[in-house]
Amino acid sequence: MKVSKVLIAIFLVVIVIGGGTLAYLKFWQKTAEKEVASEKALELVERDNLILPTYSIKEGAFGLYPESYPDFYTNNFNTHLFETLVYLDPENKIAKLLAENWTNPDDNTWRFNLNPNAKFSNGSPLTAEDVKFTFDYLMESNSPSKDFIPSVKEIGIINATTVDFITSDPDPILLNRLAINFFILSKEEVEKNGTKNNIGSGTYLIQEKTDLELKLVRNENYWGEKPKIKQFSYVVSSPDESVNFDLLLNNKLDMLSYGYGDQASQDKIAAAIANKEVSKIEFEDPSVYFLGFDSVSGKTPYIDQPENPLRDLKVRQAIAMAIDLDEVLASSDKLGLSNQIVNKGIFGYNENISSLPHDPIKAKELMAEAGYSNGFSMTIDGSVSSLKEVKDVYSAITAGLQQIGINATINELSQEQLMQKVMKKDLSAYLISWSPDTMESGDVLNALLHTPTDDHLYGASNLGYSNTSLDQVLDQASRNLDPKSRLTQLKQAIKIASDDVAMLPLHHFNTKRVFSKDLHYIPRMDGGIRVFEIAGLKK
Repeated sequence: MKVSKVLIAIFLVVIVIGGGTLAYLKFWQKTAEKEVASEKALELVERDNLILPTYSIKEGAFGLYPESYPDFYTNNFNTHLFETLVYLDPENKIAKLLAENWTNPDDNTWRFNLNPNAKFSNGSPLTAEDVKFTFDYLMESNSPSKDFIPSVKEIGIINATTVDFITSDPDPILLNRLAINFFILSKEEVEKNGTKNNIGSGTYLIQEKTDLELKLVRNENYWGEKPKIKQFSYVVSSPDESVNFDLLLNNKLDMLSYGYGDQASQDKIAAAIANKEVSKIEFEDPSVYFLGFDSVSGKTPYIDQPENPLRDLKVRQAIAMAIDLDEVLASSDKLGLSNQIVNKGIFGYNENISSLPHDPIKAKELMAEAGYSNGFSMTIDGSVSSLKEVKDVYSAITAGLQQIGINATINELSQEQLMQKVMKKDLSAYLISWSPDTMESGDVLNALLHTPTDDHLYGASNLGYSNTSLDQVLDQASRNLDPKSRLTQLKQAIKIASDDVAMLPLHHFNTKRVFSKDLHYIPRMDGGIRVFEIAGLKK
């Protein structure tokens, strides 16, 4: 399940094993341009080394393709070793990588022309045979990565540098899917040695791995433009933000996510930023944290009513109008309000959506109209958090619901316990976040809100919602290869979900990073850190 990256690591998720255009730069970067000059005015240079902190080298986030589970962090790590046909750039736009160009000969075919210069790190050329072999290998080995391309039936070789991806139905986000986790393997290498040598066409090679450090070096035989960072390491660091910041000031770390330490730590970092000892950048994490409902079951397990009140739109509207996060988040630099299932910059975001107004009087009227003037008791499952802001959100939820007669208790669970309940669908209401891996709303809507289908292509993570009107629009959008009309359909889908209070979006996290002042770094919209996008700055 693509739960929020924020829930997995707090002090820094730079174990990156993680259409914007100008609007991206204005919105996503927020303060970046104040801290980092325009790239045109900079002289980017090579840098010998880069050091990034992580909580553990042993964890699965450093798993290797294609055997490892393809979560955000694992994929982001593997991006340094392997390459995909196309690439999602920092502004959330599809860019060429191994493929020079692509066309659609028909609605079920994507034809890719490979770069004839592409080669693997062992020097062998990368050809159409390798692309087809990779697909066949993923399918036959039952690699978890095969689930990222469910629409692809087969791959046909046209010539040495041209391949066709044949899909069962039109798949407008196939490029996004391929960019995330379809890393090309060497047919010759895998048939001879298996996958143990991690031979890809990527920009870096693994040099050394211990329990305390994972070191990668630049692939000097890289077929494209070489990255500016010659070597980088992930090192196991302290969970103490202040300790890590001292390491950064002493050139033993180069980047750190911050904002979760005590006030003394925050003051120290703020002073260093003010004195220009370090650079900083802020951006919104693409994940949205929301209150979800079981609005399908006739009887739901954690509400003390014979019939499930969450099936009634008026009750869901009342809940939305009762909860007020404005005051809680007004002064927060860690959390920001969200009013729909995806944030700005994600394809399909509807700028015309407005949240229901905070109106407890109207909310009580809606409860009475629905037959619940005396309210009810409800348990909401959520994850444990040490963040004061998250605890304040929890308090605001229960206080707001109390005003309209809903006695809500938030059952705080470990991430593992919450995921167990999610997998069993043992929930009535729940607090969770979702990250759009493909960076577009159709993927999120289909996973969370489309009525589940037997083939699991739709509604795979639906915990209790169904709306035929929404399904129809999503079905149309899922087969529409025209970006312009598809965008209109996805905005319509978000409007339907919002009007029906399919779930209640609450907030997103704001990521704040400090980094060495001699680095040129602009954040990716997906929040990942890819070292080949970082460079040194001439002093």
